[in-house]
Amino acid sequence: PQLKKIDPDLILRIHINKDANIQEQDWERCGLSLLSVDQNKTFVLFSSDSELTDFKTKLGSYRKGPKGDHKNAPYSGIFASIDNIGPIQPNDRIGRLFNQEGISKVEQITKDKRYVVDIQLWDFGTKDLNLGKMAQVKDFNETNKGKVTDSFVNEGLVLMRVICLGNLVQNLLSLVNSIAVIDMPPQPALTICQQLQTDIRDFPAVSSPHKTAPAVAVLDSGLTSAHPLLSPAVGEAVVVSASGGDPADHHGHGTMVAGLALYGDVGQCIQTRVFRPELKLYSAKVLN
Repeated sequence: PQLKKIDPDLILRIHINKDANIQEQDWERCGLSLLSVDQNKTFVLFSSDSELTDFKTKLGSYRKGPKGDHKNAPYSGIFASIDNIGPIQPNDRIGRLFNQEGISKVEQITKDKRYVVDIQLWDFGTKDLNLGKMAQVKDFNETNKGKVTDSFVNEGLVLMRVICLGNLVQNLLSLVNSIAVIDMPPQPALTICQQLQTDIRDFPAVSSPHKTAPAVAVLDSGLTSAHPLLSPAVGEAVVVSASGGDPADHHGHGTMVAGLALYGDVGQCIQTRVFRPELKLYSAKVLN
């Protein structure tokens, strides 16, 4: 989700039991805003000082159990789903790509190994405040022999790329509260060489999705409806932009997005040599 304007001291890490079904609006009713959730049902949330105090008061009332003639403890709906609750931990700041490489704990980062990492800070509400926090983290890096090679600061997004040894990455994860996540830089799933060596004839014919399959609509720059990997799934392509014209994609963007919407991990489909659409595809051209 998009980063929100927060005070890092008001962040909670809540793990719920595997059978619970807690939605974002459920947290909002408790005065908490969702920052992230992982596959293990660990939620990272934040709140204002007063709302967080109120949430903890209600949690305390629940833990004391029912009172008088009541059969259930107060506020049992959501609190019964919580396994544990506490402040955000250093391991929570380790990003998805690190996790894919088997690094999910601070101690798994090799201290004397050279890393290139992307650091994302929390959004503190204004560009000036974000610049100030960025400067602090830069100073911390440079003082500890890290090299900041690039940075971007705006309202809503604060990023920097750093080259440093693993011991500094460990310190950043453990000591700097203004950091939201540290991760490895993204890498392309396919090289240009691989793409040039891949021919449409390498793949079996694409079958049509089942007649009861759900549909996905892509609102973009149109669609190349005759694309052999897409055409069996295409239901309709229309134009809804004021400029009119035809529904074809003359820029390639809408077709690319349609492929991602239809297949998800296109790189995996290429590796397995299987493109099997499970959705019906519709296109509305809204961009000229």
